[in-house]
Amino acid sequence: MFHLSPHTDSDIFHITVAKGWLGIAAPMLGVVTSFMQDVEWALRVVALIAGVVVSVLSAASILKNLYEKKK
Repeated sequence: MFHLSPHTDSDIFHITVAKGWLGIAAPMLGVVTSFMQDVEWALRVVALIAGVVVSVLSAASILKNLYEKKK
């Protein structure tokens, strides 16, 4: 007996593509999660370095302005 599928070929294609993306994303998410502590440590170091650079540049700008006012 002939059975009519409720899904069209386009629906099946989209479902297959979605399963493929999920199959790719799940292991990548696992790897990212396992390295989360290392990533957090690196981001903290980068933020610290950026903060120090901004502080040094701000101090240099303030000192430059004070020096120019004294002239």
